[in-house]
Amino acid sequence: MPYVDLHSDDDYASIFYTTNSPFGNVSGFDKDKATVIMLHPFFLDSTWLENQFGDPRLHQNYNLIAFDLRICGRSSARPTARHDGWVDAADLALCHMKLQLPKCHIIAHDSVSVNSAMRFAFLFPEMCASLTLCNIPPPSELSRVFGAWEEIIEQWCFPTDLDTLEIAGKESMRFMVGTECEADLLDEVSNSSLANELSPCKRQRVLELSNVSLHRQSMTNEMYREIRVPVLMMHGDRNDTCPIKYAEELRARLSNVPGDGAILYTLKGAAGSLSTFQGNASIVVQVFTKFLKQQPLIPSVPLPDIDIHQRMAEALQRLADFYDAKDWTFSSRDPMSSLSFCVLPQEVFQKQEQQLKAYGKDLASAFSPLRPNGRPIRKFSDRKDEHWFSSNKDGLSYAGTLAHSSKQNPEPAEKPLPFPHSEPMTEMVQHGRLRRGTIGPNSVEKGVIKGSMAKVVSSNSSNPIGRLLNQK
Repeated sequence: MPYVDLHSDDDYASIFYTTNSPFGNVSGFDKDKATVIMLHPFFLDSTWLENQFGDPRLHQNYNLIAFDLRICGRSSARPTARHDGWVDAADLALCHMKLQLPKCHIIAHDSVSVNSAMRFAFLFPEMCASLTLCNIPPPSELSRVFGAWEEIIEQWCFPTDLDTLEIAGKESMRFMVGTECEADLLDEVSNSSLANELSPCKRQRVLELSNVSLHRQSMTNEMYREIRVPVLMMHGDRNDTCPIKYAEELRARLSNVPGDGAILYTLKGAAGSLSTFQGNASIVVQVFTKFLKQQPLIPSVPLPDIDIHQRMAEALQRLADFYDAKDWTFSSRDPMSSLSFCVLPQEVFQKQEQQLKAYGKDLASAFSPLRPNGRPIRKFSDRKDEHWFSSNKDGLSYAGTLAHSSKQNPEPAEKPLPFPHSEPMTEMVQHGRLRRGTIGPNSVEKGVIKGSMAKVVSSNSSNPIGRLLNQK
C-alpha cells in the first residue's frame, strides 16, 4: 500500500501518498521528467487535487506525487498537542528521504500546506527545486477568523442532530472553498469530510488540524531570507480569510529569491481554495506549468544517499539556531521524531493537550451522520427547508416565505458581503484566548427559553442568565 510509516519513541504516523505512475508507486516515475510534490487544501485531502492530477498539462509532462497530512485523508497518527507547521515539514522530509525522491518542485494549497512548504524549503533546501504557494495566509490567524472557527469547531464536534452538523459544515465551507459553493460541491465536501474523514467521532483530528492553523507561529524575517529557490505565489483577489495584502508582504520578505524575486499572480474573482473549482484549478495549472518551463530541467534521479538520522539532526540544529536556547531544549530531542521540530510555546502546548483530552471523551457515543451501512444519512442538498441561521451567497440569511419568494422572482446576484476588517492575532491576545476554559460540549449554555418572552425581557437584568432561561 502507498504509505510511509514514521515511527520513533514518542510518535507514530502513517503517511498516505498517491502518484500518477502506472502502478501508483515512486519506482514507476519517468527519470526524464521533473517531479512535483502536491500538498492538498485545508481540511481536505489529496483526492481534492484531482483537477490538477487529471490535467494533461501536468499528468503527461511531470511525475506527480501528493501526500495526505498526518491527520488528513487516509493518513493516520496518534493525537498530539505538539503539532505545528514545522512538524508537517519534518514529516515531508522523512517521506522524501525514505522514498528516495529527487529534488522536487512543490505546489501547496491554503494555510497549513503553504506554511509546511515554506518551512520545508527553509530546513531542507537541497530537496526543494521551487515553491508554488496558493492563497498566502497571514503570519498569524486573523482575529475574526479565529473567533469564527472556534464556534464552528465547537458546533462541528459536538452536534446534537444532523441539522446542527450540516449548519456547521456549510459555514465552514465559506472558509474552505469560498462563499459561492454550488450544491453538488457542497454535497461532495459534506459527504467526504463531515460524514467520513472528520465526523464527530473523529473530533480529535478536527481539533488538532484546526489548532495547527489557528495557533501557528510565524517565521522570522531571517528565515524568509534563507529561502533561495524560485517562488511563485497565486492568490484570489476575493479571498476574505486570506487578504491579498499578506501575499504582497510575503513577496517583500522573500528578498533572496533568485531572479527578480517572488512572482505574484492574482486570480480575478477567485475566493477560497484554488483547487476545488475546476475553472480556478485550470488557471492555476496553466500558470504553474509556464513557471516550471522557465526552470532548469531536473531529472527524477534520487539524491545522493545520506544518513537520515544525521540529516534530520542537522535540520533540527538549524531550527534551534533561530530560537533562543534558553526557551527551547532542541539538543535533548530525538531528530527522528517529527514532533521534535514543534516550536509551540509551553502554554499553548499545555492548553491544546487539555483540549485533546476533553475531545477524546465519549467518542463511541458521538453523533454519527452515517447509516449502519456506512453511507451518509442524506445529502446536504436534500434538506427540505433551510434553517434561518444559514446564509445565502450574499452573506444574509432569510427565513420562510422570504426565501421561497426570492427563488420565484430571482434578482441579479450581488457581490457577497465581505468579512469585517481584521488584523492578525497578536501573541498576547492568542494566549489570552487559550487561557479561557477548555472548549467542550458544556462550554456553551444550551438552555431553552420557557414562558412568556415579555416576562423574560422585563425581568431584572441583574439575574443570572441561567435563571432567566429556566423561568416558567
